Amino acid sequence: MKSSCFIIVLIVISVGILFSACSRGDVVKVEESDAENETVEEQVFKMNELRDSNTNIYDVVTRTYTDDQLKEIISFSGNIDEYNAVYPTESLRIVNNEYEVVYIGDECYASVIFDMEGKKICDTLYNKGPNLEVFENLEEGETLGHVMEVDPNGYFPFLYAGRTDFPRLSIHYTADGYIITIYYDDFGLDDYKKYRIESIKRSLI
Repeated sequence: MKSSCFIIVLIVISVGILFSACSRGDVVKVEESDAENETVEEQVFKMNELRDSNTNIYDVVTRTYTDDQLKEIISFSGNIDEYNAVYPTESLRIVNNEYEVVYIGDECYASVIFDMEGKKICDTLYNKGPNLEVFENLEEGETLGHVMEVDPNGYFPFLYAGRTDFPRLSIHYTADGYIITIYYDDFGLDDYKKYRIESIKRSLI
């Protein structure tokens, strides 16, 4: 009889210990540990889903900033999580194994690049050009001078590279969410404004 009582007491004590362990929050500690072990990619996906490559930025972004605010955004020195806390990342995608967050301003776009660990790499402001329709009216054989009239705020890096082997192309960011890349052939001309359009490609910002 005494041995039976002793066994019952042991069982009661064991059950009490189990309940006590649960009440101390041991399960919660395990969950916290799992959160700490999340990869940056998992944290980013929780923070904001990646924008599909076929989705226009204007279909997902709800905030528009002034151009002065965009300057503040690119001057910010936080990591991707700190950025999201101050400037919500509505447009997030992976480009060349890096995270790119794009913010829309009145006259510009701000692009902020992070590595796969979430650390900031660089930032750039891009001037907005005309809508896509304007560039769709350009044709092969038209001159660089005409393109510069269509979008004087476009980017013509080969004109300032100081090298003859630099790709002859210009880049334009349309006001409705596209990147237009125009390739030129100089045909040995001395006047760069007479360089002619060879091909035109478009993609989404």
